Amino acid sequence: STALVFIKMILALSVLALLWLIWLPVAGALFQLAGESTYRLYDRVPNWLLYSVYLLFAGSALAWRTAGPLPALLSLTVTAAVPVALQSLRYFIQLNHHDNPYPNLLILLTCSILALFLTLLWSRRYFQIEQTGASTRFGPHGPTPTAWHLLSLDQPLIQQAFGRSATLAPPISPYSALLWQTWHQNGKWLLALGAFAALAIAMGSRFLFAWGGAEVYSKYSYVHTVTVLSLAVGMFLSLIWMGSLVFLSDSLGRRIRFLSDRGVSPGLTWATRHALPATIAILAVCLGVALARLDLTAIGETECLILLLMAWLLYGTSQWTAQVIPSVTLAFLAAPLCSLLMLFYFVFGISMVGTPLILMMAFFVIPLAATWHGMRAWMDRSHQRKFYLTHLGWLLAMLVIPVMPLAWSAFNEPKLSVSIEQEMLDFLQDQPAFNDKLPGIVLRYSSEQSTPTDEQDAEPTDKSAQHISLLDHQREVMQDLSNQLAKVSSGIAVGNNDSGRNDVIRSCQYLHSICQHTRLSWLKEPATDESLKHYRTALQILRKIAYQMRLNQSILAQDFADVVEIWLLSELKQPESLNNMSQDVYAGLVKQIGDIPKRKAAR
Repeated sequence: STALVFIKMILALSVLALLWLIWLPVAGALFQLAGESTYRLYDRVPNWLLYSVYLLFAGSALAWRTAGPLPALLSLTVTAAVPVALQSLRYFIQLNHHDNPYPNLLILLTCSILALFLTLLWSRRYFQIEQTGASTRFGPHGPTPTAWHLLSLDQPLIQQAFGRSATLAPPISPYSALLWQTWHQNGKWLLALGAFAALAIAMGSRFLFAWGGAEVYSKYSYVHTVTVLSLAVGMFLSLIWMGSLVFLSDSLGRRIRFLSDRGVSPGLTWATRHALPATIAILAVCLGVALARLDLTAIGETECLILLLMAWLLYGTSQWTAQVIPSVTLAFLAAPLCSLLMLFYFVFGISMVGTPLILMMAFFVIPLAATWHGMRAWMDRSHQRKFYLTHLGWLLAMLVIPVMPLAWSAFNEPKLSVSIEQEMLDFLQDQPAFNDKLPGIVLRYSSEQSTPTDEQDAEPTDKSAQHISLLDHQREVMQDLSNQLAKVSSGIAVGNNDSGRNDVIRSCQYLHSICQHTRLSWLKEPATDESLKHYRTALQILRKIAYQMRLNQSILAQDFADVVEIWLLSELKQPESLNNMSQDVYAGLVKQIGDIPKRKAAR
């Protein structure tokens, strides 16, 4: 027995080594194409290598310990998070040594050795049970949950398994019996997945919004990202596999034929198979949200609604996948992919296509309706062409419904004849208000000029070299714009292309930012004559730009002038604006902005 285990482990390690030899050159080439340094690859390879060895040993140990492939895969999903959790814990305990990679390697090595030890221990126990001939069909208190379908209706066998009192017990309702059967098949897995989902929602949201903060994220962004992503992936997989267990446990060993051969109602089976998983999934999400809401900054009402809808969508898609795919292992692996693809399509429909919310309910109703409609064929295990075509029809309906409004509007859009369209275009070309190619000077804004940022003005004082350099740069920009305005006689044009429009917009934004930053600097230190002159110059240039835009007959120029005058109006409403602007500048702004008839006439 021990020799057989060692042979299996050596074979698995050999295959893993072959995969690594194939993958390393490919990874190096991808790093080179992405412009990444190969040194980063060398730093990560030891961690990835040890983690893959740990997964191999842990999967082997769970395969010997559990009663089938589905429980082993579920257990491996939880076990795979153990090294990641230990590494994250180590990061927060040893904050000053987060760059040292050796503790992470030691954690992975320890977990791998422990998994190998459990593999040897549990394989030894397995072979001991096989050699002693111990029956795995019946436990000390009757049939085990995994062997209920092996029983026949022979009276002696029932009495042997349950005792003579079983024949004298009062009959129970089919609904209660099916619920009991669902609980004994999936109860412990549903509780484990539900608890993990609740903790992942609570800890993930609180860590993301309440605990970490900008300081922790800036210093330990890798740990922050890995922790949040791990919790998010764990939450997704927990909700998905709770939905998968609705049908996967009955697909294992064709257990569902036991109910089908005895004429159990498909509708009753569907309801009882969904009752426990759906209830636990809803309670898990609500519990996780309640724990996160203990700190109101962690998650809001909108996020709560999004989580509930997302859980419903993932659950519905995963249970649909579990019914359509007959292979337990394949359905277990395909459920996350199918659920996430459906989630992405849902987001696409509601955000990009603009589908009405009432039609988006198809994502929540159709998966449940499809499995309810296909229960009889699934219980009979008749996965034939009709079964798959029916589910394909349901899938097409769910994919088509969200895009129906867009397709309908495109199909019913009235068409314009070519002659009328050309006549309208010719008419617009003769109207100056709709013609971008009007005379006028376009303000030019150099790409080397940059808008001042908060970081530039956060630290330097009025006497610092950085602040003096920034002021000189602003004076150069304002002088250049003043020189351009001096040449304007027929108004400012907004440009004949996107580049010209962007220059005008950026010029105005730069002047507006100068006004804002200068005014904010007075909160730290009193205003000086130099800063007041700087502020008034920027306001005067903005006023001239708005005035010259009014002389242009383009509607777009009038819109830009409105925006600039709104900025100037906000400056007029500031405290002490009269003293800061001086009497002349203040009066000029009030006169121009208050001249409503001239503004209407220009438009």
